[in-house]
Amino acid sequence: MVGVPKQSLGTKEERLQSSYQNETLSLRIVMSTVRERRLTEEYAELEEYARLHPRVRIAQVEGSPPERYEIEYRISSLVDNEGSVKVAKEHLVEVAISRNFPRTPPDCRMLTPVFHPNIDATEILLDEHWNSETTLVSLVIRIGEMLSFQRYHIASSVNPAAVEWISTHIDQLPLDEIDLHDVSNAQSPVDSDSATNPQAKTTPSLTALAAEPMPDSVKLTCPECGASYYVRTNADGKEVQCKKCRKTFLVKL
Repeated sequence: MVGVPKQSLGTKEERLQSSYQNETLSLRIVMSTVRERRLTEEYAELEEYARLHPRVRIAQVEGSPPERYEIEYRISSLVDNEGSVKVAKEHLVEVAISRNFPRTPPDCRMLTPVFHPNIDATEILLDEHWNSETTLVSLVIRIGEMLSFQRYHIASSVNPAAVEWISTHIDQLPLDEIDLHDVSNAQSPVDSDSATNPQAKTTPSLTALAAEPMPDSVKLTCPECGASYYVRTNADGKEVQCKKCRKTFLVKL
């Protein structure tokens, strides 16, 4: 009888290395599943919040579950128009979920110009430390409070001109006293647009339009009513919805 040689299981070091690789792969799978579940829960909560609050809207999302949001605020804030500081009431914010979320915070930046001591062209400098229990809803609320000048920190300013403006206009702050935490008593902004454009149900499939120029944006006109907006160049071929007449049309750049 001819014996069959046993299959080599490798050296002890090789077996340990293989075991380590298998454990690492299993851990990554578990972490990926936990992250995906958390993102799904965050999206559901944020979508419900935006549905109820007339000043906040999810303009666009990317991913399933979403890992990038464009959040539209209808809040009084400031813009610097060639040296003249003026009030603006519509703002667009990008919230990009980090790879290690929720251990690390999302990357947040303005897609429309804002004049604020803690906001520059590349980053929104949040004043509080992130932890894994912080929700996207609380983050969206915090950014809205910054836009309305309910929140600002002079010590961590990245815009000296905004600090100087605050020092001479402190009696005008906050610019908007809206309570972003309370969706039950929230009121729409009092302007000509709010009467004809109440808070709509979230439409994440539509690309956002902005009243002010954005980075890498072009101007377009609604074919139905002639209203003018700005849209980013990567919106070519996507659908947008006019804020005035509510007509949905295709962007062709």
